[in-house]
Amino acid sequence: MSGMEGLGATASVAQLVELCVKCGQTTARIIRSYRGAPKEIKEVAIKVETLKFRIEQVQGIADDLSGTELDDLLPEIHRDILLEQLQAHHQALLVIAGLSNGVGGQTKGARLQWALVDKRKTGRIMRDLAEP
Repeated sequence: MSGMEGLGATASVAQLVELCVKCGQTTARIIRSYRGAPKEIKEVAIKVETLKFRIEQVQGIADDLSGTELDDLLPEIHRDILLEQLQAHHQALLVIAGLSNGVGGQTKGARLQWALVDKRKTGRIMRDLAEP
């Protein structure tokens, strides 16, 4: 792998890791905004952390195989698909975060709102995230 290809590969992986970090931070912010956050949001946080771990493992393998062409390890089309999926997940998390605006201290009314309205919206987002 040439120096420029290595630099490009590192930048691509760094971009993916950065997006995972943003997803993780957004998820953490959402969880903190809900007292006793719903199980679905915690599951998304676990999935994002697992994805981040896997990307870091791929980066470690790429470093070990520095003499190998990047496209042999992770073709550009796969990198693009992965990046698009991460961006979609991040946008979905931002939508969930938007649902929490104004909930604040989790009054009875806010918990009732979550049970009647926001949970249904989050369920729809979770179904969208689950679709391939």
